[in-house]
Amino acid sequence: MAPMAPRWKFEAVPDVFKDLSELQTDPKDKVTTQPGLGLLSRSYPTDDMHEKGQQEESDWTRLVRYVAALNGEASSDVRHKVLYLTRHGVGYHNLKSAEVGEDAWNNHWSLKDTDGVTTWFDAFLAPEGETQARELSTFWSALTTSAAHGAPLPQRVYTSPLSRCLQTTEFVYGPLFPKAQFHPIIKEDLRERWTLHTCDRRRPRSWIAENWESKGYVLEAGFTEEDELAKKDERCESDAEHGARKQRALEDVWNADQGDEFVALVCHSMAIRAILAVVGANLFRVREGSSIALLVKGTKMG
Repeated sequence: MAPMAPRWKFEAVPDVFKDLSELQTDPKDKVTTQPGLGLLSRSYPTDDMHEKGQQEESDWTRLVRYVAALNGEASSDVRHKVLYLTRHGVGYHNLKSAEVGEDAWNNHWSLKDTDGVTTWFDAFLAPEGETQARELSTFWSALTTSAAHGAPLPQRVYTSPLSRCLQTTEFVYGPLFPKAQFHPIIKEDLRERWTLHTCDRRRPRSWIAENWESKGYVLEAGFTEEDELAKKDERCESDAEHGARKQRALEDVWNADQGDEFVALVCHSMAIRAILAVVGANLFRVREGSSIALLVKGTKMG
């Protein structure tokens, strides 16, 4: 079946957050969480709305006002959102890959579930990954509560259904919300680019529901019991196919809009790269357990 034509056009708005591709001087480099998420200290057209003589505002406070103004002045077919993109912490699959090397991992071990000691099918976070996620939560707590920053918490949190992302979401964002207000949405299309690697297969819907709904997680409508993506196991997903999935994921985020202007997506390395491509941003790789941010304009087509 041919992919559906895009219903939204997405564009990364430049000169709001630092272009992190500039930090990747080597293709193997991975970008880490930047101070203030890389928000640039700059002026906005809405700065003159702040009365002179009042206490100087933080860069985040001024950005919040600017985004609200962009959306308030735009037509109903245009919506701006700040996306907080977080890569999961180190998983057991990452450790095995590092242990055996890229060739042995891609051509042998990644096609297995386990080496008899460690299991990486739908890989869980390794202890190092849990530590990364908890440390990232501390960063987010300071970013959102300090007077110097005052960044808004995400008004909506989405996560890949793979276990390492479900865990990362819990460790990073769970402590920032009252329990009754923590309801991450589990979204199939946020999964990693599909290859034959068993670490990227997911568990059944019933298992995810049993283990995560009690923690406030919400499975998106239409989430299937079995891993439909794994039925593509005769071949890898092309970059174009993966990009189409991420386009669809962003369209769902924009279509579900209820006035939310700051949205968190917890996903994977190549998933973040694909999202950057969809919105026309410069590409780079993100280290495990790191967050980045970008302002994206969505325009409804047709």
